[in-house]
Amino acid sequence: MTTPTIHTKLEDLLKAIKDDTGREAITRALNNSTTLLDTYNDLAEGSNGAKKLLAIEYNPSLDDRTGFYNSNTSVLHMGLGWIVATSNPDHAIDPLQLAYLMGHEGQHDAYTNTMMATEVQFRNAAGGIAASGGTHDYTALLLANQQAHLVDEGKADIAGWNDAVQYQSQTLGHPLTNKEVGDLAKELGTVHFFDEKGNLDPSRFAADPANPGRLLANDAITIANAAAQYASNKPSVNNGVSVSYSQYYSAADINTISKKENGHEFTFDYDKLHLNDDPSNIAGPRLSTAQADDL
Repeated sequence: MTTPTIHTKLEDLLKAIKDDTGREAITRALNNSTTLLDTYNDLAEGSNGAKKLLAIEYNPSLDDRTGFYNSNTSVLHMGLGWIVATSNPDHAIDPLQLAYLMGHEGQHDAYTNTMMATEVQFRNAAGGIAASGGTHDYTALLLANQQAHLVDEGKADIAGWNDAVQYQSQTLGHPLTNKEVGDLAKELGTVHFFDEKGNLDPSRFAADPANPGRLLANDAITIANAAAQYASNKPSVNNGVSVSYSQYYSAADINTISKKENGHEFTFDYDKLHLNDDPSNIAGPRLSTAQADDL
């Protein structure tokens, strides 16, 4: 079997990273995780349905606690504050957090074309409702779009976890033991598919039988529960303010609806959309298995 290598286009993206420490850590993450490397070779080349990744940004500032993929510019951004090993007095990059973040954001890129089509459908549906006359309630449409984003986040968290598992397995030179899976779960914090003893709840998540510690990426029940877990555990930051998952994704959608309505009154249910949730105690919208499967 051929060992994956960094392809030319991905190598060009890595060479463009100005910070030596960041570039070396990112390159090491790719070389130590075949799953991560396969994904990023595809992204750099725009192959296998992925939107072409145009740049990888790394900011060596501890004040930069962000990590995101910008689908408009096709740029992946990572700040040291997000991937730093906080227990290390030298503020070294945590390779497992880095592998998770790269896997998570890389999956967002890979899923971009699907989400772009979903957004077009949302805008068209909002326009159709707005043109129909009268006062309209957009709760169902907003909730459906929240749930579409939840599928994206669920898939991304699964990818990030699996890539971190692969990184650790290749670094240690063997499939992970239950204890090592548990240690990884503790390291990654809120990405708790497994408990601290390395056990998995089979009613919520499906294990990959061929790769200890990894999840089945396309299992609908796993995606649904990963999405719900993401919404419940991870407040987002919007312009420096901590907001719930629902608040983060609905803000732009409500703005789109407002433009479609062009000054006319419209309504939506705050409680059903979880727009009043406290970001520190999030109850995010639930996602059914059928919805995960459909999207």
